[in-house]
Amino acid sequence: MRSLRGRLVLAMVVAAWLSVAAVGLVTGRLTVARFDAYLRHPMLVERRMPGMPGQMQQMMRGMVGVPERRFLADVRRAIWLAALAGVLVAAVVGTLTARQITEPLRRLGAAAARVGRGELTHRVPVESEDEIGELGRTFNAMAAELRRAEESRQQLLSDIAHELGTPLAVLQANVEGMLDGV
Repeated sequence: MRSLRGRLVLAMVVAAWLSVAAVGLVTGRLTVARFDAYLRHPMLVERRMPGMPGQMQQMMRGMVGVPERRFLADVRRAIWLAALAGVLVAAVVGTLTARQITEPLRRLGAAAARVGRGELTHRVPVESEDEIGELGRTFNAMAAELRRAEESRQQLLSDIAHELGTPLAVLQANVEGMLDGV
């Protein structure tokens, strides 16, 4: 991927997905472990199965019922929905943030192309005080310096042409006189 905007969005989405996935995995494992421990707790089993022989209670502790499995499936589903929501939010926020970061860079690139074509009066609007704003101010200073250098060059050429005009006119008159035999 070549565009900075695309790479920024992708980085934000990957970071969001990884963080949500990590939280989801840890939460899922802890939920299952805690819920299983809760279901196997002797006091709970005794309350659910009063007066049941010891072997039967042991067997019941090992079994997880349909409501419990449904609860764990709902927890897993909620975790993955949260992960999906996190990725979507990261994609939207990443796109907006990347656009905010890259738009001044695009304008700066377009301005550099115009200055490169000789439009030395073109300037970049600077809207921020961050590194990109500093880059814009530096670019504007460079363009102003290029314009001053171009004006100085043109003035020098004009001065040289003016200064050489008189001696060349005299020389031209002498050559024409020689050609005419004067």
